Amino acid sequence: MPDKLITASVGWCYSISEAVAAIEKPEKLSLPKDKTPNKRGFLSCPAVRNSLSGVVVVRSSFSLHLKFKQIEDAFVIAPIYPFTSIDEDNLSNFIRVEPKESWLSNDMPALQLPSPYLFVSDELMEMEQFSPSLTDVSNMNWRVIPGRFNIYGWQRPLNWAIEWDTKCGDLIIRQGDPLYFLRFFNEMGQTINNINLMNIELTPEIKERLNSTTGVTGLRRGLAPVMNRAAEERESSLMTPKKK
Repeated sequence: MPDKLITASVGWCYSISEAVAAIEKPEKLSLPKDKTPNKRGFLSCPAVRNSLSGVVVVRSSFSLHLKFKQIEDAFVIAPIYPFTSIDEDNLSNFIRVEPKESWLSNDMPALQLPSPYLFVSDELMEMEQFSPSLTDVSNMNWRVIPGRFNIYGWQRPLNWAIEWDTKCGDLIIRQGDPLYFLRFFNEMGQTINNINLMNIELTPEIKERLNSTTGVTGLRRGLAPVMNRAAEERESSLMTPKKK
């Protein structure tokens, strides 16, 4: 266990109401036990286990197999069926390929897929989104584009934004694979290593704050002042436990 437990509550809800019965719930990460014969594998190392204390994992609700084809100066990203579970008619709306000028290299496309989770805190807190590790992943030739923001003052649904290294083959995601990890930090910048993860209602107050942040990135750059003002203007609790 970590030397000092830092405890806090984090609320989560889906940012949509459609098809939520088919969407995985976020969960606190539970590392597997060390199964090596002498019990001296890295999973027995306290430093390794402590490094992921308090982490929340979001798993894939879909299966996806994409193939990248370079055709002269153009490219094609094609789904492979029947492995891919997303309907072909909806796939183009589901996957957003970033402009090629924004890629780090010509064989490493940047993709965004919606991840309809909203995380909220009733105390000053930041959340970091980063690549999963030490868990079973079908094919790790991709990495999460990380991010960190204040979930007390800024309410918005997440995306699964990745860079895909096409030199290492097709992009293959199976249902249940971890898509990303989340880590939380208190006002002092300390890692919260004991999370109380609460399923909360998508209340009218949360919807109002969601509406106020939707589309702001397309209107202006330098959002730090806007995000700080949103935190200052927040008054009421947003965490109402979901009715069972």
